[in-house]
This record gives sequence, C-alpha cells and structure tokens, in this order.
Amino acid sequence: TPKMNKLKTSDSSILYLSLKQIRQLIRSIDDARDKLMIRILYESGCTLIELTNIKVKDINGNKIKIFNPENREIRFSFISSKLAKDLRLYILGNNLKKNSNIIATRQSSSISEKRIRQIIQMHTKRVFLEKINPQSFRYFHIAHAYKNGVLLESISRQIGITTFRIFKILSELNISPSQNYNQFLKKV
Repeated sequence: TPKMNKLKTSDSSILYLSLKQIRQLIRSIDDARDKLMIRILYESGCTLIELTNIKVKDINGNKIKIFNPENREIRFSFISSKLAKDLRLYILGNNLKKNSNIIATRQSSSISEKRIRQIIQMHTKRVFLEKINPQSFRYFHIAHAYKNGVLLESISRQIGITTFRIFKILSELNISPSQNYNQFLKKV
C-alpha cells in the first residue's frame, strides 16, 4: 500500500496525493464510470455538484462546460486529450444521448453527491488505507498545476475560484511552481 503524504497547514495536516499517486489510484479502478469520476474531478477541478450536472452535450473536444447550480455560473475547463477520448468511448459504449448525464447510477439517470463521495472514499481507502474527500482532488489539481508552472489566472479560470483563494490554498500547502498547462495535462 503506497504511503500518502500529510502536508502541514497552519490549522492541521491534510492528506496529499502526488500526481504519481493519482495515476496509481486511477489505474487501480476497474469500473469505467468510477475512473471517469475521479479523472473529471481532478482534471477539470469541478465540485461534486458540478460533476453531477455534466451532460454529454457539455463535452466539446478537450473542454468541458461546467455549470455551477449554486451560483448559476458557467465556465469551460480543459481536459487531457486522453480523458476526452475516454469520455467519447464511454458515451458511445453506454449509448448516452445528448442530454444524458455523464455520471449516473445503474438505476437512475443521475447520481447524488453523497454516492459519489462514498464511491471515491471506497476506492481511496482500498488503495491508500485512508478515505479522501472528493473535494481534495480540486486542491490536488491546483497544487500540481501550479507546481508545473501554470499561472494563477489560468488555474482560476480552470477551477472557477478566485486567484486570491488559490493563492491562499497554495500558501497553506507551501507549494512552489514550474512548467505549463499543456505539459501538466500530458502527465495526467
């Protein structure tokens, strides 16, 4: 079982997955839907409520239209070409229609945030012996993108939060930069 890093913040310590550990987690999952959930959360930086609202029509090449029903805002997030290809195959393989939710249950055309949380925590506990909050994948994305030289403004547009909030998260995690988005997404 791989060991997770714990980062010290000013308030406490949090579990932190490296990019290598995220790849390892994704490889360990057999279910295509579960794998896609984690990949979309991580690559787009979306929240659980945003994930539950992504429809087939929202996927356009290497971009996903993300709608936040809480603040009624829309943004477009980049995804890797590998995730875009896997989403197309998943859509075709499951015969999903234009208005179908990308992530659903076998019994319903949608899925709850609670169920997504349970699924992700089940997978992370199995691989790392600890449950990880799905929201953490958003913070892992921020940290990894910044460490790879992506500018705060670009991360802000991708994730849908202010640069001030991103800076605060990075400061808490004591993260420093290097490369750019294209290089970062190729590593995913």
